[in-house]
Amino acid sequence: MFSRRTVFVLLITAFIGAFLSGLLLYQHYNKTHENYLISMLCGDNPASGCDAVNRSEYSTVGGIPLAAFGLFFYLSLMLVIGLAAVGGGKTLDFAYRFGFFTAAFALIVDILLLALQAFILKTFCTICLSTYAMTIIFLLTLMKYRRGASMKKVAELLATSDGKMFVTGSMIGVVVLAVAVGATNYAIAYHDISGIEARFAEAAIEEFEKAPVQTLNLEHVPYQGSVDAPIKVVIYSDFLCPYCRNVSMIFKQHIAAWGDRMVVYFKSYPLDPGCNPYQKSKKHPGACWAALGSICAEDQGKFWEYHDMFFNQQPRTAVPGDVMRISAMAGLDTAAMRLCLTTVENRNKVGALIEDAHRVGVNGTPRIFVNGRMVPKLNFLVHILKHESGKLGLKPLEDSND
Repeated sequence: MFSRRTVFVLLITAFIGAFLSGLLLYQHYNKTHENYLISMLCGDNPASGCDAVNRSEYSTVGGIPLAAFGLFFYLSLMLVIGLAAVGGGKTLDFAYRFGFFTAAFALIVDILLLALQAFILKTFCTICLSTYAMTIIFLLTLMKYRRGASMKKVAELLATSDGKMFVTGSMIGVVVLAVAVGATNYAIAYHDISGIEARFAEAAIEEFEKAPVQTLNLEHVPYQGSVDAPIKVVIYSDFLCPYCRNVSMIFKQHIAAWGDRMVVYFKSYPLDPGCNPYQKSKKHPGACWAALGSICAEDQGKFWEYHDMFFNQQPRTAVPGDVMRISAMAGLDTAAMRLCLTTVENRNKVGALIEDAHRVGVNGTPRIFVNGRMVPKLNFLVHILKHESGKLGLKPLEDSND
């Protein structure tokens, strides 16, 4: 006997999965600014894990976003379970069996995608992980029913008029869903959102202008660009933060194109209670060692070599051995690095960086300041940089796809 509660849980789980897949489809086409939920789940970051995964070269199959397949999958489950709930009995028996094995196959795909994020992309998509959770819940809900159906009962179902109507209705419905999802994908891909984007950008710029101008200590801080540049960007970053890694890649790509109008400073803010008293949880264990290593690299005049190599390798956690290994790869003097990591003076420098960041309101990473003001929403960083260029009478920055 099948309970209504089971049907309800399955329908709600499939609905949430479909909704999350729809959000991913929006983000795949860089429509993050149109949906507050995407920013809330993934963070206000132009290079978040969600963005990095969902717009990577692995995010499509045959030119179709994986998110579109996910949307179709969950909507199909809703359709089949919903139609079966109307028929009840043998119809639900068939639908549960279908749902269980379909969800089991989907979970295998999810595991492969999770491995891709962990070992190749080296960053995670929060919304993607949420859809994987929905698949697991769906599968576990049906676990106790996996033996409730039999091939004999399926044959009996197909021999009845109600069973034939259910199968026929499901097949027609699935085809209609495929067309609808395809049309939705097309509509999102080619929908003109320039007006909406402009309104969100204006709101972000207005919020930025209301932010207080902080006095940032830039003495002996590593930088790229000209110190005389009119636009000064200060990045508070953590070497174990995946979002920080992506932001650093973006600036590395465009710093040359932005020329002498902009200088970018890097300041460490490790999210590790080992050296950061304002962190209560170990978000990035070993980030203190990575930050200390960057100070030692600066002493050798090879900060940016260390910076680039550490983000390129970016271990999930860090111990002194990781710092030494990455320093060697970056061409640093490892004997000097080993000695440097043990000095109290350099540990105090890390502490000073943390206190300086706390003073100006930094409590996470990445945090970016433009001419002393903290950027409130990193999705609109480029818009804010263009705004600053206009205020200073500079030639407008060229459009960026990032």
